[in-house]
Amino acid sequence: MNQAERSPDGDGGVRALGYDVFEIDTRMAGHDKITAGYLIRAERPCLVETGTAPSAPVVRDALAGLGIGPRDLATVVVTHIHLDHAGGAGDIATMFPEAEIVVHERGARHLADPRRLMDSARRVYGGALDALFGELAPTPAERIRTAEERGSIDLGGGRRLDSHYAPGHAKHHVGLIDSVSGDLYVGDAAGVFIEETQDLRPATPPPSMRRSSARGTPWPPSSPTTACPR
Repeated sequence: MNQAERSPDGDGGVRALGYDVFEIDTRMAGHDKITAGYLIRAERPCLVETGTAPSAPVVRDALAGLGIGPRDLATVVVTHIHLDHAGGAGDIATMFPEAEIVVHERGARHLADPRRLMDSARRVYGGALDALFGELAPTPAERIRTAEERGSIDLGGGRRLDSHYAPGHAKHHVGLIDSVSGDLYVGDAAGVFIEETQDLRPATPPPSMRRSSARGTPWPPSSPTTACPR
């Protein structure tokens, strides 16, 4: 992406990245620059990542400011179902009733029925869970579309997101490549960027929430820099 195409200054937590892609600061736990979602304002508008459940109104308002109303959003894609990336999926599905929700097949059941996921998360975070992540609301199963090893998400006008299975950070993790911009949405697969120190550290949670609850080790929050330009 040409640097001239980037908007250096955000407006209300929204930053233009070029190619009709906009970074939305989802303000996890009320803080700036921890997590982000991305609007691809294509013929079929697509949101990549929802942020946490309390982030859903923030995302809705940012999309409205970008001209995307409740009936306009076509697709929501989450790279994985950790609550900092997909905790708002159920709420966003309600706010945008025409959108289909795309997730790897191993994560789909947890979006449809999040009780087990939330129980595991509560064992890890205890009383801090509500302030950090809120409650993942169920997504109607009929609106969930699953991605397998590889898949393609139609953005209209010949543009697409190609989904590639990328286990490691999570067994239900995918990476997404924009066919027009060449941008790669890596979720947490490429690590977490710490802006203050300019460090990139691995995002290596325990293999499952059940194991992490015994060890008391949460998965780390991600960074707004989860879309890596070509």
